[in-house]
Amino acid sequence: MSFLPVRAGVRPLDYKAVGTGSGASVEAMRAAIAQRAVPMSTSMPWPALQVRLQDVLLADPEDRPTAAELTELVAVVDR
Repeated sequence: MSFLPVRAGVRPLDYKAVGTGSGASVEAMRAAIAQRAVPMSTSMPWPALQVRLQDVLLADPEDRPTAAELTELVAVVDR
């Protein structure tokens, strides 16, 4: 399995838009995600992955894929 390139400081979700920047605690970031308050970043640092995961990240919990389904979504990007 290959690794996706990562640009330092760029994330798929725009934490700064909700006031949760790079100095925020993991707990604050998780809370913002759980409340579905964090929009997708427009910078698209990992476009192939983000396009596939955008619906997953923004979906209601009951509409999200299982771990096995998520694995398949990510595996398709890695091919």
